[in-house]
Amino acid sequence: MKGWKKSLLIGFVIALASEFYLSFFVSNFRISPSVVIFPILLMTIGIEVPVIPNAVVTSCLIFVSRLAVQLFSGVSAKTAVITVLPATFFYTTYGIMFRFMVRDRYGATIPRVTVSAFFCDFLSNIIELQLQEYFQNVPMTMDNVLKLLAIAGIRAGLVCGFLMLIRWYRTILTLEEHEKRYQRMYLLTTSLKGEIYLMRQNTGQIERVMGNAYRLYEELLARDMPQEMQQMGLDIAREVHEIKKNYLRIIQGIEEELGREPEDEDIWLTELVRIMLDTARTTITEKQLQVVVQAEVGADFAVREHYSLMSILMNLVNNAIEAIEADQKKGTIQVTEFEKDGRYCFTVKDDGPGISERHLKNIFKMGYSTKFDSRTGNIFRGVGLCGVKNLVEEILGGEIRVESEPGKGTVFYVEIPCSSLEDTAAEGAAETENREETDD
Repeated sequence: MKGWKKSLLIGFVIALASEFYLSFFVSNFRISPSVVIFPILLMTIGIEVPVIPNAVVTSCLIFVSRLAVQLFSGVSAKTAVITVLPATFFYTTYGIMFRFMVRDRYGATIPRVTVSAFFCDFLSNIIELQLQEYFQNVPMTMDNVLKLLAIAGIRAGLVCGFLMLIRWYRTILTLEEHEKRYQRMYLLTTSLKGEIYLMRQNTGQIERVMGNAYRLYEELLARDMPQEMQQMGLDIAREVHEIKKNYLRIIQGIEEELGREPEDEDIWLTELVRIMLDTARTTITEKQLQVVVQAEVGADFAVREHYSLMSILMNLVNNAIEAIEADQKKGTIQVTEFEKDGRYCFTVKDDGPGISERHLKNIFKMGYSTKFDSRTGNIFRGVGLCGVKNLVEEILGGEIRVESEPGKGTVFYVEIPCSSLEDTAAEGAAETENREETDD
């Protein structure tokens, strides 16, 4: 919004608020919330607008609005102008003093603004009383001055309170935004680490293709095949070698970028599960599904391999969401965790359509999928569950199995040795802190 529009907006708000007033405390004098609102608006939505022009615009709008009310009430034009004019100068005087008392509104502290609001309020009221005495022959008594001093103190206190509430609200919004940003970055890192793991596996396949291509070239050379065929075999080997080098450069570049940020090794399971639930519920909302996702943590601990564990749980939960989406679009997903015999046990259970026995034995195979998009013809290749199995068994030394009954749902069981997941240093620090709090 442009500056002049903000000035008009502030002026209209103050003019409207000034019509809600009390006049029993000081005779011929309005006590309205507009004097509290004015400095708050100057420090918030009007912080980019010069104070004095803003105050002049506000004064003009108040003059016009109050003059219109007076004329509509049957008061003569001269009397109406004399009655309204002192109050009009109040906001101009207030703005001039506020400008010089609070020179840097961006860096001004709340106590400074509060003190400035007090003096601006009190001194502007004194000038208004003097103008009333001059134009309307209303004497300015010491009793009225003391009352205005008290009113200025009360209104300055309200300004302080509202500014503190605004700052607190902004702090809450900032913390929420930082939390959302942290979750997005954490999930992005989790996804990248999972992809890098699969890419590392693919380099072995590329190596085998390159070796086969070179052996093909040697075989063609040994059999004295045509020169064109020999050259083609050699070119294939060279091109696959270049693909491998570029592939490794990509992996190395991603790993270097991820390595610049130190890993947070103090993520506890309850925090990890909370992030997982928030992400899953966001996905459900975006897809407009009626799916309830719940989680129960039996044994909380500091997770060392939290990226791997998050990748496992998120893939299993997302798989359940997709299964329910493809069926009745309504269901429940339950994630549970407990410790048993030196292993952490996780289950991800859904009441979706289930998996047939024919598909069940193949779901962990690379490239296998039961999901088919009838609109696009695309087949989801099942890399997720294959990657989950590799993470559980090869990286964490655990086990994964699945049980499913068509029409009733699916349950994934994951068991991982405690030593593969625990961050013993973080848990020791937490126990020490708890003991110190108990001693205190």
